[in-house]
Amino acid sequence: MRTRTRDRWAGVLAASLLIFASATWFNIAAAQSYDLVIQNGRVMDPETSFDNVRNVGIKDGKIVTITEESIKGKETIDA
Repeated sequence: MRTRTRDRWAGVLAASLLIFASATWFNIAAAQSYDLVIQNGRVMDPETSFDNVRNVGIKDGKIVTITEESIKGKETIDA
């Protein structure tokens, strides 16, 4: 019984840390400046069935963030 409770709390702690890390990452990502920003683009990921409108930040030729937050870049494309 104690092992189940401990495992449950470990899972809650892990989920909490993941949520905190994600929130921190999105705040940092929103503060960055990108080489290219694609605003209001339809982003799809067939593996996870993700299909929504998001803003995409690209730096050094790589996608570094996909967010609902407003982001800035040297060049912006409104999709």
